[in-house]
Amino acid sequence: MTSIPSGQIIEQISRFAAEHIAPRYDLSNRGDFPHDLWEKMAQDGLFKIGIDEFYGGSGGGYLNLTEAAEALVKNGYNMGIATSWLYQQIVARFLIAGFGSADQKRQYLPEMVRGELIASFAVSEPQRGAHPKYITTAAVKDESFYILTGEKTYLTNGPIAQLFIVIAVTAEGKQRSFTAFLVPRQAAGLKVGPSLNLNFLKPSPHGSIVLNNCRLSDTEILGKEGTAYREMVIAMGKIEDIVMMGTAVGAMAAELSLLISATGENNIVSAELLQVKLGAQDAALQTIRTIAYTAAEGLDRGEATSVSLAITFMNLTAEFQTNMDAIINGRNLHTNAVYNYLRADLTAMMALKKKITQLRQEKLERGLLKDTR
Repeated sequence: MTSIPSGQIIEQISRFAAEHIAPRYDLSNRGDFPHDLWEKMAQDGLFKIGIDEFYGGSGGGYLNLTEAAEALVKNGYNMGIATSWLYQQIVARFLIAGFGSADQKRQYLPEMVRGELIASFAVSEPQRGAHPKYITTAAVKDESFYILTGEKTYLTNGPIAQLFIVIAVTAEGKQRSFTAFLVPRQAAGLKVGPSLNLNFLKPSPHGSIVLNNCRLSDTEILGKEGTAYREMVIAMGKIEDIVMMGTAVGAMAAELSLLISATGENNIVSAELLQVKLGAQDAALQTIRTIAYTAAEGLDRGEATSVSLAITFMNLTAEFQTNMDAIINGRNLHTNAVYNYLRADLTAMMALKKKITQLRQEKLERGLLKDTR
């Protein structure tokens, strides 16, 4: 896949975000999705990043997507629209381009490049989550067709998606088998639910779907039958965790920029102690950014995901936020609504990742203890 110069990516995205996202003060509290902004993103070629030139993309890898996500949030001051955009690019690059047949890639990738097709990965279920032991959505084979029945929830971009990649059980027994199916929005037996009422990462929409005897041809299978959980779900989660670091880095960079502006407005920027603290925050951010980029580069090289990098990123991000709060409270600074939305969204995102990170950390610690015996 063609590599794109980092400077070119950052310059293009930064300019777009400053001109078209930052002025949209409504984004962080609106209830509907800004399709006009999505169309503008398509016109400016943002959906080309990470997709091969053969399908109309501009190439690039996970590092380019991470850099672009940071630039979108840093200069646009909104994590939600960046989350929807980045999720779309990960689905296109990893799932469709990575597992699609030649016909499937020719059908879907050019439309995704043009921003005309939005896809959503449907794994989690109500009250059951995404654990393979508890997934109940099933696909029963009927000659050359499959009948899908079940319900999925918390789907990023679900309410606006035209295509769902649904993970369903295709074999029971001691070792359950899972298969991914490409389900168009207009498929008979598929009902798309409304947006969930979530008070974070707006305007990124999350929703649900219900499948009731949804009949699909075996040509709608994505990848190999029976291998989807291991090859797609687990890997997708790790990729998402790493590349989404870009949005977090962008949020922290935006927070720091806004806080520096706030100190100037309060006429205390010359205070030596405050300068030292802000300088320390900037240095910490540089370290956090390096971790995110290093992890993304590892993905591009096909290396195994480093659990220790993800854990360190989470811990340093939490420390960064704690220090920002201490600076604000210690100097009685007044932050604006934009800063407060960024702070709340970053906190919510980190909370969602915290449990997963804790489980990975416990697994890593058990492995280290085992090695010392």
